[in-house]
Amino acid sequence: MAEEPEPLSLGYMPVEILIKISGELDIKDALHLAQTSKDMHKVYEQHMIYIIRPILAREFSPLDALLRITDVAREVPFTPWLNRRTYFAGVLVSDEDRFAQLPEIHFRKEHLVQVMDVVKAVSKWEAAFPRLRFAELAEERRRLRPHEKERLRHALYTLWRYANSYHQYHDDYHAKDEVCANSLRTLSTLQLYELLDLWKTIQAAVTTQLCPSVSILLWNEGLAMSEEYLELRGWGDGVENDIIIGNVLSLRPDQLLELLDLVAVYPTASKRTLEKKIQDYQPTVEKGFESLGYTLSRVIGERLNIFPAELEEYVAKFVSGRNFPIAFGGILDDDFSMEELRSQLSSDGGDGLVEDDGDIDGSFSDEPTDQAF
Repeated sequence: MAEEPEPLSLGYMPVEILIKISGELDIKDALHLAQTSKDMHKVYEQHMIYIIRPILAREFSPLDALLRITDVAREVPFTPWLNRRTYFAGVLVSDEDRFAQLPEIHFRKEHLVQVMDVVKAVSKWEAAFPRLRFAELAEERRRLRPHEKERLRHALYTLWRYANSYHQYHDDYHAKDEVCANSLRTLSTLQLYELLDLWKTIQAAVTTQLCPSVSILLWNEGLAMSEEYLELRGWGDGVENDIIIGNVLSLRPDQLLELLDLVAVYPTASKRTLEKKIQDYQPTVEKGFESLGYTLSRVIGERLNIFPAELEEYVAKFVSGRNFPIAFGGILDDDFSMEELRSQLSSDGGDGLVEDDGDIDGSFSDEPTDQAF
């Protein structure tokens, strides 16, 4: 009797086909497939960047903004924020020519570990954002649409880069105000608007859920609370609470979400427990104070002054009053008339950059600087 042929397995397929199959999966399935056999794990390890690249481009766009989180050069503080030609594993992922005189950026396999850590956190943010965004309008809560998720991701990538650049280091805080502002000036008005929505959402969550003041506890839970309970749960009042909030908001987005998820599962988590986790994340957190809120407000104000007078009022309404806590605008879709304005506000990134002499100029130029990424 003839022997039955041995069933085919993935291990018999050409490596090129295995790479193609893996790259067509979502990120979780691709990682699971890599663990199914020694052969598949070997293929993944040897060709990881070519498997992961199309998945990241498909599921975690904008890819160039994600990759730029790994750009940690501090010797030229805001220059890394300027859009320019960016390559990932030899493939062009961003062909920005406005600042073409700056060096190209090349990301390679060694950057993937940090990128994958960001991707894991961003996936969690996509799941958690509706809970936080609709916190004051629970009846309006819904899942984000695909294009809203992309807006959220870009805002998260921007916040992450800002935290890495300016919130993780507390030296020369006041001296870098203009550098912080220039970093945000590289964003389009639309991107500033979406970042503002994310920032207000996080700020509200930290203020009401993570580090509530004594006054907020009394308002939300009633006046019949012991001093011992208020001491256990409250984070001061007035200026004291404002300082604490500012310190906590200097953490990275992944750290903030872990804390917010913790209090969502354990609403009565003690202040001492949370303080320990915050200190673990950033031992010098009490020395720093977030600068994004002020800088974002300042740059948006500057940008409004650049618009023609007939558009200024309309754009101001779009940017300042149509985001959290209302259930539309910002990262979320807006009404049709406002949505039409998005396209007009998406291409002015870099307008208003400040040159060394302090003048605001819409056509910034910088000397090329050699950087290794």
